[in-house]
Amino acid sequence: MKEFFTAQEILLVTNSGLASKEYIKREGPQPNITPKERLADACWNGMLGEMLPELCMTENNKALRLWELGEGNHLFYLKLGVADIRPDAEYTINPYRFADHVVLN
Repeated sequence: MKEFFTAQEILLVTNSGLASKEYIKREGPQPNITPKERLADACWNGMLGEMLPELCMTENNKALRLWELGEGNHLFYLKLGVADIRPDAEYTINPYRFADHVVLN
């Protein structure tokens, strides 16, 4: 029998107001940290559920684990799940993976 796993992909635009929210700010003075770096740290530190509660899925009342944070020019690609599952390139929302598989007209 085939097992099914919950997986979620999220694209975060890094030059939006989300990166400047108060709950993302680090403790202590660190003036050399960019808002983009603060946003990445917040994601890795498990704050995604606080930042975007309407997007965060759960499985058995447990939050999904962040497996990958890919950085693009103006976005972060987040891959969450109960296991490190790589979606097929034609089904992912990662623009750097699916663009090669788009059939041109």
